[in-house]
Amino acid sequence: DCPGFLVNLGGRAYTQEALRIVSEGVATPAQVDAVMRDNWGFKMGPFELMDLTGIDVNFPVSQIIHEGYFYDRRLATAPLHQLLKESGQFGRKTRQGFFAYDEAGKGVVPPADATTAAAPAGRVVLADADDEALGELLRSLGLEVSGFDDGDSAILCAPLGEDCSTYAARLKLDHRRLFALDIAGKLDKRLTLMRAPGARRDLFDAVVARLHAAGRAVVTIHDSPGFIGQRIAAMVANLGCEMAQIRVATPADIDKAMTLGLNYPFGPLALADAMGLETVHTVLTQLQDITGDDRYRPSLWLRRRALLGLSALTED
Repeated sequence: DCPGFLVNLGGRAYTQEALRIVSEGVATPAQVDAVMRDNWGFKMGPFELMDLTGIDVNFPVSQIIHEGYFYDRRLATAPLHQLLKESGQFGRKTRQGFFAYDEAGKGVVPPADATTAAAPAGRVVLADADDEALGELLRSLGLEVSGFDDGDSAILCAPLGEDCSTYAARLKLDHRRLFALDIAGKLDKRLTLMRAPGARRDLFDAVVARLHAAGRAVVTIHDSPGFIGQRIAAMVANLGCEMAQIRVATPADIDKAMTLGLNYPFGPLALADAMGLETVHTVLTQLQDITGDDRYRPSLWLRRRALLGLSALTED
């Protein structure tokens, strides 16, 4: 017996972390939806999902669940959510929500992908010369990868849970030339490229042009610990772990309910296992450290199994 039953409770993380990302000015709703569909396999992005269910429904449900769990920050929605509800922009039913809709209910979605007329970059520097996964990806995209910094080339990194600003400060790198690729999730269709404040736009555009030339769509975002996909996926996994911790249901039943009830491509605990529990824990602790926000507090269920090298589906 709990506020939101199982599916309504478990569904909070997917949409509410997306709202946080947009509210912080990191990305647009169209960009978030594109990343979660193409890189993480969700049938619908969080914003088109909220427009489908209706903001007049999902905002009050979010408030009821948040209050029911005594205002746990991990369950808090964002002011943008309330704004749309109070202004009567309920989604498809009113033909205006996070997106506009025509008379047939078809969404008028702004472009998610970056465009540039810059010449493609030919050479980049690896921020971490030992990052074999990133180096292999960049070479497959037609870039010459070097470990030597000539003082002018773009510097590429693939941080886990960090933003470009933190990464640059920690390693004393030139933040104007440092750009980050998210190499979590599927990378065959779309890539996410992130930049710090004050970044050189000419270098950034040249890297985008190279990724386009290699046949990838590119979402370009402002600085964010955990990009888009890492943040949302880690929060979905963490909430699933917390539901197991407080005995809402068994781990297997939680995953079954979320895949059958919300058509998720995987249950939250299976997602934690697929990402790696240590990885999920790292993303969350980095988010908590950088933002100072308790919403990223890892569930004890997650932490204990990460420490012991167990599956998230392991019962007590």
